[in-house]
Amino acid sequence: MNLLQDLDFWLKVAEIAVPGLITLIVPFVTYRWITRKMDEYQARLSKEMADRQADLNKGLEEYSRDISRELEIHKFKLQSVFQTKFYQYQTRSSWLHQKRAEAIEKLFEHLARVQNDLQILDNWEVVSRSGTKEEFYAKTRDDFMNLINFSEEKRIYFDREVGNKVRAIISAIENLLIGPMSFKNLSNSIPEDNGWQNNKVRKILDEGIHPLMTQLEKMFKDILSAETPFRNSLPEGSTISHNMSKKS
Repeated sequence: MNLLQDLDFWLKVAEIAVPGLITLIVPFVTYRWITRKMDEYQARLSKEMADRQADLNKGLEEYSRDISRELEIHKFKLQSVFQTKFYQYQTRSSWLHQKRAEAIEKLFEHLARVQNDLQILDNWEVVSRSGTKEEFYAKTRDDFMNLINFSEEKRIYFDREVGNKVRAIISAIENLLIGPMSFKNLSNSIPEDNGWQNNKVRKILDEGIHPLMTQLEKMFKDILSAETPFRNSLPEGSTISHNMSKKS
């Protein structure tokens, strides 16, 4: 009898306790299961992200190496092209400078030769020369024509300032060789007129030719020194002193 009563009691307790325990246990178990699944998912997700990041880093490194390699190749090609172009420019520039230097030196040679001829004609009485004055006058005319021809043929190498000075010198020389004040006309003039005419000739030399020649000589030396450093100066040449043209 007592056993039945106890069994009935425990059954009633079970009817009350079991639902309560289930109410407590099921949420706990469910929470633990969900937590474990979340942890597993988080771990799997972290691993996948780490793998993706590693793959991405590897891809970036390979891409960076490819870019660096292409940049080096492109840089090498640019350097090669630049060096080739620079060499061509240097060669062309050096050639042009050499041609200009040769033209300048030859032009000054022609100018100095005619200048010397004019000074000799102006001082014919005191300068010892072989041949007649007429022969030397003809030679001076030929030298002058060579100067004109050369200055025209090579004018591409001379800037405007040089060209203007050369033309001014040529114009002054024309007066002494071709114009009414030429040496030839002076030789045929009457002795009474020779004094003031000679002074006029000397003025053309001293004011129209010698100063321009001095300016051109300095300009040419500066140009040659700047373009070809090994050329320190133009040869002085064997010129008659300007003072010879100044008679007391």
